[in-house]
Amino acid sequence: PLSISVSPDLPQLQAKWTNVAGQIPAADLSKSGTRVLVTARGEVFSVPTKDGSTRNVSDSESQRDYDATWSPDGKQLLSASWDYTAILWDLEAGAERRVFADHRASVNAAAFLPDGRHGITAGWGQAAKRWDLETGDLIRSFDGHENNIAGFALTADGATLATASWDRTARLWDVDSGECLKTLQGHSSVVWSVAFSADGQTVASGSEDQTAKVWQVETGNCVQTLTVGSGCVRSVTFHPQSKTLITGHTDQSTRLWDIQSGNCLHNFEGHMGPVWAVSLSPNGQVLASAGADQTIRLWEVASGHCLQVLEGHSDLIWAVAF
Repeated sequence: PLSISVSPDLPQLQAKWTNVAGQIPAADLSKSGTRVLVTARGEVFSVPTKDGSTRNVSDSESQRDYDATWSPDGKQLLSASWDYTAILWDLEAGAERRVFADHRASVNAAAFLPDGRHGITAGWGQAAKRWDLETGDLIRSFDGHENNIAGFALTADGATLATASWDRTARLWDVDSGECLKTLQGHSSVVWSVAFSADGQTVASGSEDQTAKVWQVETGNCVQTLTVGSGCVRSVTFHPQSKTLITGHTDQSTRLWDIQSGNCLHNFEGHMGPVWAVSLSPNGQVLASAGADQTIRLWEVASGHCLQVLEGHSDLIWAVAF
């Protein structure tokens, strides 16, 4: 594990290193694997994986950043902030390039499209936005949800957007036209998370109603409902082969499902609190789960065996990524 620490900003404090592990809501590894972006105490830090020394990218007293992600070429980052804005940063210059300020509530998620010129933002409002990152122009507003957007996902080619909402639905959107392709109805409570399969033909949703659902992208039909029975589903991710689904639950469990049969293949037990995030290694062999018990657990997917418990955080862990 990479230990990350930042020094206090206040000049009157004695110089020292302060552990902020329990205050990191999001992290994103660069494509090269040499740096990781983390958000901590409302700011964005770029951290080399070699030694964990930090560089404060946002360095702002007036904003609180919730999420940040790398551009495809690794030269820029896009951050989502609680001050209703998203910001494009030039990492080489160490300065902000552009501020995007059309949201009417906090922005909690941001992503680049594959071309690197356009981006998607969403948050505690009822619309996701598509931006021209070079000009700052708002190209499209994806309107239709009747409550906050909890998260979103993009297909690998960036052509289709899925949004999860407190209005108990997920929606599929054409990224170019802004058209709502499908409204996925069937959950009886908040939809917390969505994820596309690698081939983009199916999308999964996880809900407060203690189920995960798998939907056909082309038709919008629900092809499988995975019923947990206890604990809401806070995170979903597909196996790279798209035949199985991983879900993280508030009942302290992480589960592997066969999508076709709906059977639970493994119940990864060991966390002592809700599981907020799950992530699979690129080859699909190792699962990481992050929880409110301040640990990250690594599991062998094939056997369900716990390979390692990563400890050191002082508070719940919101995000994990390979």
